[in-house]
Amino acid sequence: MKPSIEISSICNLRCKMCPYQHKDIEQGLMEWDLFTKLADELAPLSEAIHIFNRGEPFTHPRVYEMIDYIQEKGIKAIIATNALLMDEKKILEHLKNGLLVISCHAGDRETYKKITGTDGFDEVRRKIIWIKNNNPHGNLEFGVKFVKLPENNGQEKEVEGFGATVYVVEDSNQSNPYGYIDCSQPDVCPTWDFKGHKKVCCRDEYSKYDYDKYYGQAKRRELDICQRCAIH
Repeated sequence: MKPSIEISSICNLRCKMCPYQHKDIEQGLMEWDLFTKLADELAPLSEAIHIFNRGEPFTHPRVYEMIDYIQEKGIKAIIATNALLMDEKKILEHLKNGLLVISCHAGDRETYKKITGTDGFDEVRRKIIWIKNNNPHGNLEFGVKFVKLPENNGQEKEVEGFGATVYVVEDSNQSNPYGYIDCSQPDVCPTWDFKGHKKVCCRDEYSKYDYDKYYGQAKRRELDICQRCAIH
């Protein structure tokens, strides 16, 4: 199992393809005691724990401590970030048994601004290159997520030039093209929001689909969030 703990629902970007950009999502940070309680309960059942969900994890002031806490239990920590608030030296220092995924959906500054609403391309590129150059033996598992959009067509080649492995994915807002009838996600990746509510799917914007109540429907892909899911 690879559960997700949402330590923050706050984000510093407004990416146009993000399923949460136009949602009135309740903003907040997970309390430390709640985080450690969940980590303690999940560690014996998990091979890895995702320390993120709807928000940018580095908006949480104790994110590095949270990474340490997961790894001290012998569990792999997985964290995805837009990197703007991340300290590249600290992440190499703290993330020893984990996976770091940096989102960079453009190969140039102007496209990045159009997609994210922020002029942060140069900073993100610098951090990707720095981590690649300072992780020569691959001690940190590291890659870049690139969401394909009409605006960035073909620019994954430029991102590959930064030196990191690039994971190219389709727009996460697309409808479900795969026709799934049995979803593995409720079993593989249950998600706790920043208030500690266990939801059946990480794409549940308003935490309305309680895990215990909606598990069966989610497995059969009967919920509205299942209809627009592109996980395969």
